[in-house]
Amino acid sequence: MATPGSATKTTALKNGSFRHDIHYWLGKDTSQDEAGTAAIKTVELDAALGGRAVQYREVQGNETEKFLSYFKPCIIPEEGGVASGFKHVEVNEWEHVPRLFVCRGKHTVHVKEERAKALEVVQYLKDTNHDGKCEVAAVEDGKLMADADAGEFWGLFGGFAPLPRKTFSELNGKGSAFTSKLICLNKGQAVPIDCGVLTRELLDSTKCYLLDCGSEIYVWMGRETTLEERKRAGSAAEELLHEGNRQKSHIIRLMEGFETVVFRSKFNKWPKKAEAVVSDESRGKVAALLKRQGFNFKGPAKAAPVKQEPQPQIDCTGNLQVWRVNGSEKTFLSFSEQCKFYSGDCYIFQYTYPGDDGDECLIGTWFGKKSVEEERSAATSLADKMIESLKFQAVLVRVYEGKEPIEFFPIFQNLVIYKGGMSTGYKKFISENGIEDDTYSENGVALFRVQGSGPENMQAIQVDTPNLQSRLLKEGSEYDQFWKLLGVKSEYPSQKIVRDQESDPHLFACTFSKGVLKVREIFNFTQDDLMTEDIFILDCHSCIFVWVGRHVDTKIRAQALSIGEKFIELDILMENLLQQTPLYVITEGSGLSISQATSDANKPQTEAIKPKLEANARESSPAKDSQTAIPVAREDVKEGSEGEEGIPVYPYDRLRTSSTNPAPDIDVTKRERYLSLAEFKDRFGMTKEAFAKLPKWKQNRLKIALQLF
Repeated sequence: MATPGSATKTTALKNGSFRHDIHYWLGKDTSQDEAGTAAIKTVELDAALGGRAVQYREVQGNETEKFLSYFKPCIIPEEGGVASGFKHVEVNEWEHVPRLFVCRGKHTVHVKEERAKALEVVQYLKDTNHDGKCEVAAVEDGKLMADADAGEFWGLFGGFAPLPRKTFSELNGKGSAFTSKLICLNKGQAVPIDCGVLTRELLDSTKCYLLDCGSEIYVWMGRETTLEERKRAGSAAEELLHEGNRQKSHIIRLMEGFETVVFRSKFNKWPKKAEAVVSDESRGKVAALLKRQGFNFKGPAKAAPVKQEPQPQIDCTGNLQVWRVNGSEKTFLSFSEQCKFYSGDCYIFQYTYPGDDGDECLIGTWFGKKSVEEERSAATSLADKMIESLKFQAVLVRVYEGKEPIEFFPIFQNLVIYKGGMSTGYKKFISENGIEDDTYSENGVALFRVQGSGPENMQAIQVDTPNLQSRLLKEGSEYDQFWKLLGVKSEYPSQKIVRDQESDPHLFACTFSKGVLKVREIFNFTQDDLMTEDIFILDCHSCIFVWVGRHVDTKIRAQALSIGEKFIELDILMENLLQQTPLYVITEGSGLSISQATSDANKPQTEAIKPKLEANARESSPAKDSQTAIPVAREDVKEGSEGEEGIPVYPYDRLRTSSTNPAPDIDVTKRERYLSLAEFKDRFGMTKEAFAKLPKWKQNRLKIALQLF
């Protein structure tokens, strides 16, 4: 491909502003003149958008993940190009000519070891290039000419030959370590800045800078720089790449105030990001300039801010059970006591309620502000055991006092939080440390702050106070004795207590090994990006979701909560996440819906949680201190008997591709059809009807994981 091109992605953010990403793509045969023109036009487009866009230089074969995410399921550059003022080209006719594609990339395919994504690309090629009317054959590595499909395949290569075993990454080598260099561009001169540590104070709003990080070069443009200075800065970055023979490196241009998280992470203690102000006057001047050049540009409108008043979407008619943690054990609380918490204690709760597909279950821990670490650890361990007893078909949530998610209060209607604690761990702690026990007593007098929007979510929280007599007072009508009892009349907060709002969500694929968490952001994500062999983290700022695929290793699955805690500690997005941020752990099959979790600001995390418990897994008596799930009764289906549509039924072990005793006379492309209804649901985590509604590539991915493909 010789012709460069560009793509602009505009995203409406929840704060009402727009985020612009401009990518200009250079084919492998693009001339230097064409590349230079594409860079200049990108700067002009950014100026027309108000100087807020992040600009990316993309090179064929080495595109950024963000750019590739726009072209799902795959990007396939074509040979040739389009006619332009730089050259005349002829379009190559390639129809009916055999072509070999190498798939790379896990979410948007560009070489990949995983078959499932390759199958998605095969389906795309079949539908796009062949109107869905061609045959598809899968050829396994190791099958020689004796196999019919393999023989035809190798015949196109002139016969079979041994293949290299090196992976794509090994063939391309690993990047060497590179020390970042900051270069100031001043009056056409590039001046390296000698500094031991990069800080924000080194950047001047009247200048442009280059931050050379090896695989990418960042062009930082101060808000007070001119359009010509920004163009020259882009040209300087291009020259730097040519001098170092680094044609595959990325160039990313950033305007002051609109820096990406990755760029800010290169600096030591970048100050908290403030809302950048876009100059309407300067944008108007650029728009007028472009109009004189023949472009009819009216300027971008501002999106309406999303109302951030989320309402809980949870059924309040369910069954609530609560336990207080005492040392390493848990004590069941009666109905009259289950909504009375103490700041020095830890609690475990199980809420089972009717859902769209049977009973749904939420198991959580609540840590009081003054609870002791030993009982917090015990609560976590006990909750984990409850989740395991339910075969991970429940959602786990960790909650801290004062940081409760909005779903918490409708569950605990009329919640009262007292000072002090009743647990053995808290009593022991204050005794050993000589701390006065201020635990609430019914015989004493206490002052409570009452808050909530209605009777379904009211809370009363005990606060410090001297001895008082109960009497109703309205604000502004307090008598002198009231203020005297409180000590002295002074200013007090009059603003509404505001909870952390959800920000625009970010999805991360992650690996966790030897206590080290590595994450990679997935851009423009959908629920189809979730893979059954992996762990993903959805960051909504006000809460964090850890999604665990069904086929994740058991040892890794057990560390899901630790993975979420590590993510919060790392603060990948530099958004000042607090340790107390609500943290959910959701196993595949218990129903995390990415689209529901992120599409509507008024329908937050509750709709993302759809655990599917078997109906008879609920405890028969809420008063029992027991958490054993009742096993689901299986069908008594004999091997070889006929199932639905007269199809014979075989056990899973005989249907696997690696079976030593394979089932006879079956359609090997539809092995799953021969499973009984019960075993199908047990293996796939869904009914046959639900499986049939999945996209073909997703069906194949599940079948591959179960050795049924």
